[in-house]
Amino acid sequence: MSVNNNFFRQVGAAIVCAASLVSAASNAAWVTVAGDNFSISYDDQALGAYGAPMIVGDTVVFEPTDMSIYSSYGAVSESFTTSFVVMPNEGVSLDILNLLERGDYTVVANDGGADEVQFSVQSRLFISSLDDPNGNFDFLSSGLSFSADEETEEAPWQFDETFNTEAFSDGFLLTVQNTLEIFTELCDFHALLNKSYVAIEFSEEDVAPVPLPAGAWLFFSALAGLAVARKRQ
Repeated sequence: MSVNNNFFRQVGAAIVCAASLVSAASNAAWVTVAGDNFSISYDDQALGAYGAPMIVGDTVVFEPTDMSIYSSYGAVSESFTTSFVVMPNEGVSLDILNLLERGDYTVVANDGGADEVQFSVQSRLFISSLDDPNGNFDFLSSGLSFSADEETEEAPWQFDETFNTEAFSDGFLLTVQNTLEIFTELCDFHALLNKSYVAIEFSEEDVAPVPLPAGAWLFFSALAGLAVARKRQ
């Protein structure tokens, strides 16, 4: 009887793959951090360069220590991703999301000359409902592009943008993807782009009072006058 070695190799590979998946699942540890108005939950094995998040007031804060790229010539790009679950406390509605990011960049020219170095910082937020993650889904995008044409030592950059998240105010899975890009035109230039702070602030939507028109005040004044006149009679 002949033995099919390929068959046993495939079975062995499948067993190894399944074992690795089980091991990865067993190593995953979900952590929950509670705030005054909401809590977040995340897998501490999948944080990547972001590091562990903190809740400061109504803001989820990341302070990455190794989210940077370097280029000595041409184009360099790298993306960083992390996810966490946001659950509002009872009676709290998370209608507004404000994203704030900042970092720094450095440009060094070997020959002391100057030429343009282009930088790009892009942020993408993927929001999915906990009740229907495949059906209720939204995509938010923001970013910043700038250039430097001279040597620069650790110059700061930052941007912020506000989004409406009312459709997901009962709780959602939030995935944050940051992409850093550098393009240097000359090989004599060295450029470094770093992101050191990511803050995601949640708040309820403020409903501004609707001012009454001037005619309405006159109407109410007339009614008050009539009431006083009737009392005197």
